[in-house]
Amino acid sequence: MKPTLPKIMEGVDLLAEMIEFFPQSLVARSVIAAEIQSFVGTVEQLDWFIASAYRHFPKWKGLPYFRALYNTQYPSDDGIAPTVELPGYTSDDLEGRAKLREMEENERRMETYKREALESGQKLKAFPLPDAKRLH
Repeated sequence: MKPTLPKIMEGVDLLAEMIEFFPQSLVARSVIAAEIQSFVGTVEQLDWFIASAYRHFPKWKGLPYFRALYNTQYPSDDGIAPTVELPGYTSDDLEGRAKLREMEENERRMETYKREALESGQKLKAFPLPDAKRLH
């Protein structure tokens, strides 16, 4: 369900308290809320966005950065692409982090397998890979 403007204003008020140099006038905050309403699709997405915004922006950088941050996780509800690339969140950065997480998970699984094999007194066999997914 799309968030209501009062719900978005609650988030904007929180951001105003958390982000240094965030606009303080009611007019500016209303414009920010309207912009957020245009790109956020659901209440859950709004909650993610608000929490991410105050974690990633210690200082106010502007509305284009808000849209760019949102688009690192979700497509804009209004279909408008961000006009800035958020450092650390380019498609290459995101893909690199995903590959790193995959490698770390594989390493963790290998270590668990080795430990369990040694604890049970078994000889190490070929590492069991997950079943392949079929493409239809």
